[in-house]
Amino acid sequence: MKYLIFTFLSIFTTVCFGQSTNELSTKCINTKDYPKSKDVSMRICPPENWEVLESNSPNIVIKFNYGTNSYMVLIKDFVTFISKENAKEIFNDKEFKESIIEDIYKEYGDVKLINSKIVTIGFYPALEMTLKGKIERVGITYDFFLINWVIFYEDKYITLMSFSGTQKDFDIFSPLYRMITNSISFPEYYE
Repeated sequence: MKYLIFTFLSIFTTVCFGQSTNELSTKCINTKDYPKSKDVSMRICPPENWEVLESNSPNIVIKFNYGTNSYMVLIKDFVTFISKENAKEIFNDKEFKESIIEDIYKEYGDVKLINSKIVTIGFYPALEMTLKGKIERVGITYDFFLINWVIFYEDKYITLMSFSGTQKDFDIFSPLYRMITNSISFPEYYE
């Protein structure tokens, strides 16, 4: 039944918007080409026909938008170099997870952690967190749903944030968010 619903919604979206939103573009992007990348060379493939934008925010390097759905890459400097081994240890710390949520989502108000796990992205350990919450903009409050991945890359803190404005969109686009994240590689790893 879920497959039928997903298929119907994919066809409906393609017919209504004239776009295929469940495939990745063959034109991948390297973050090193963006001034806010802090010299991190990370290759990522955006979804086909999603809008690719630079953000006005100081740490959002690039974002992909489609309706009320977004995928953003944030890169911040971190206080110290974190090895892959240390990253796994840190990601298992409950207080660290809470501090990430506080740091990234403090302006959003009510944010709840649904689940979290350690995964691998481009040969680097990452903390994957599924969250939901509420946000207020210009007097209107609405729900949001997201999957957030955190990677320590040398002395940088990379956050990959996938965002949907409704539970329905989140259910539809979660597989695509994972495809985008799976497309990530760090070219310097191969040098």
